[in-house]
Amino acid sequence: PPLIESITFEIPSVTFLNPSPNESITPVMMSPAVLKIFTSVLPTTDTIWLTESETVDTKFQNIRNGYFKMINEAERNIYITTPYFVPDDGIFGALKIAALSGIDVRIIIPANPDHPFVYWASMSYLGELLEAGVKCYQYNDWFIHSKTVYIDGFVTSVGTANMDIRSFDLNFETNAFIYDRDITKEHEEQFMKDIEKCTEITKEWYDKRTAWFRVKESISRLISPML
Repeated sequence: PPLIESITFEIPSVTFLNPSPNESITPVMMSPAVLKIFTSVLPTTDTIWLTESETVDTKFQNIRNGYFKMINEAERNIYITTPYFVPDDGIFGALKIAALSGIDVRIIIPANPDHPFVYWASMSYLGELLEAGVKCYQYNDWFIHSKTVYIDGFVTSVGTANMDIRSFDLNFETNAFIYDRDITKEHEEQFMKDIEKCTEITKEWYDKRTAWFRVKESISRLISPML
């Protein structure tokens, strides 16, 4: 769609492109003053685009908080693709609660990682998620480097931020948060096609991990905030 209006705010850093005041949403990190401007000056369109950035000196964890908000407000499904899955306690707990609440939570990580310690750390988190009902997959067709989150067929996040502590706290990252049913539907369909190239990590498979594999997981989990 053509650009209708663009407004940028310093704190938090947010850019609105083609927003729709008719949709019942609360964009991430939106203060009451920003919300008042948002609903009063922008024309009716079909899509909202928000961009969020983080650096090591960012006051608020804008992208992490965006992920957290999306997960907490999901009602039907949460689909995540990430090459590095090392969530902080808040994100980790939110995913478990969502799955225990009956929400369809699915996570794709690579089967062919480029960083073995991150892979072992990622695997260390999956056991509790499997117990909670999260469906976890390993992507077999080369290395998957997508960093995406899709919620309820309505909200998409895509960008540079992994679902990991380093992206939340240390790296310079930029993500787009897109509120659009057609775009999200298209991406969720691609997510399901990616699952066809995956092997599901079942509880039975996970319980049969070797002792050496578990040792590597434990060591990697201990140093995960630095990975």
